Amino acid sequence: YFPEAEDFRMELQPQGKILITGVTGFLGSRICYDCLQKGFLVRGTVRDKSNKSKMAVFESMPNKDNLDLFEIDLLSNGAKWMEAMSGISHVLHTASPFPPQTPKNEDELILPAKEGTLVVLKAAYSVGVKSV
Repeated sequence: YFPEAEDFRMELQPQGKILITGVTGFLGSRICYDCLQKGFLVRGTVRDKSNKSKMAVFESMPNKDNLDLFEIDLLSNGAKWMEAMSGISHVLHTASPFPPQTPKNEDELILPAKEGTLVVLKAAYSVGVKSV
């Protein structure tokens, strides 16, 4: 915690819809909770809506009526990501591949994360998202 950072923190107002990638992850779900609690409209991306253990995180979310989920893989094509971003004003990108075991080569983790981030950034640019 850096108290001096308080001077630079912006208080966002609930305007438009926010897309949170990786919304079932630790960071994504916490951000989603906070955004919903503050009254934002949120679209979250999930890899598999049928995964009950991953979907359980949404049971305790406030204002669940302000949340819609979009099923998409991080490495899906740009057109599908552009569809996910339809009507979105801001993107919070937290999705990243997380393998069940430590990869033998770091590129097995880094390259898909990099490629996925590029897909998200290009789609956001293409549809005119205000900020990522």
